[in-house]
Parts: sequence; structure tokens; C-alpha cells
Amino acid sequence: MDVDLSRELDIRVSSVFSPTEVYFPPYSVEETFQILKERVMQGLYPGVLSDKNLDIIVDHTLRSGDMRVGIDMIKRAGLNAERDAVREIGEEHIHEAYRISRFLHLKYSIHALKREEKDLLRLLTEISRTEEQMTSGEVYKVVKKKLKLGYTIYYEALRKLDTLRLINLEFRDGRGRTRLINLRYDPDKILFYLK
Repeated sequence: MDVDLSRELDIRVSSVFSPTEVYFPPYSVEETFQILKERVMQGLYPGVLSDKNLDIIVDHTLRSGDMRVGIDMIKRAGLNAERDAVREIGEEHIHEAYRISRFLHLKYSIHALKREEKDLLRLLTEISRTEEQMTSGEVYKVVKKKLKLGYTIYYEALRKLDTLRLINLEFRDGRGRTRLINLRYDPDKILFYLK
């Protein structure tokens, strides 16, 4: 749910209200392993998921940047093993689960975006279909025309999309602070979840 508190508050309160968004750093490998291990101990019988196979889930979880992907993978891999009538989750069950779970991060991240951030992401997917390379400066020219966003809001939205791991921002050699923008997901998948 996207709520703009500044619109909901009394005018006297909104004059002194200055919200900030808080970004939390990603979990380390060990923290991720321990969190998922606890979930395994709570939800599965002992011996159903080996530490070696849990490491595979941890790797996928870290790459996605979202703990929910790992938790969902454990559930789906367990259901896949149960469907195959085996007592232990195998690598094939994990990889099959990942094909579905890997898009949870995309789905939930897009759901949490503000309208202008969603509009920017949609525009980036459109530009990526026609341009081989997207630079922050060239994209801003399009954003200014189509979305009517100021540079500060544009830059903050770009940084948020990068922090949420929806895009990659890489500095490019050359003048100024030009950055290359790359989508982390297939444009069709992004557009599917933007609907």
C-alpha cells in the first residue's frame, strides 16, 4: 500500500513533518544462513534439507537481496520433494523452486514503490528496449519531458531503485557523474508486476 502521509496530515502538522526513508543494509552470508536454518528447523523434519543444499538457497537469497525469496524457496522445495515422494530435498527441487521464487523480490519491491518511482521504472523498461546503453543524463532528458520530475526526485528515485536491486547504477568514465543504468530483471517481467 502506498500512502502519502503529507496529504493525510493536518496542514499545521505537515509544515513541520519531514519524513525520511530508512534503508537497511543487506544481511551477511552467515546471518542469512542462520535465519534460514532456523526456518528449516521450525518447518521441516530433521535431515530433510542438508546444509549443502541450504547453502544453495542462501546463495540464491543473497543474489536476490530479499530474505522472502529464501523462505519461499524452502517451502516450495519441500513441496516439490513431497510431490516426488522423497524424504530429502534435492538440488533439483531447489532449482525448480527458484524458478518461481526468484521473482518475489521483484513483485514486493515494485509493490513498495511510490507512484513516481513506478513511473520511472516503467520508463526505464521502455527505454531499455530501444537503447543499447542508458546513461543517467540521457534518461533524465526523457524523464523531464515525460514525467515532469525534478532532478533531485529523479536522482533519489534512481538511487532507491538501485538500493532495492531493481537496477544497477555504475559510474562511467567521462565527464561529470554519468552513470550507466542497467535493469536487473527482464523488462517483460518488470512490466508484468507494474500492472
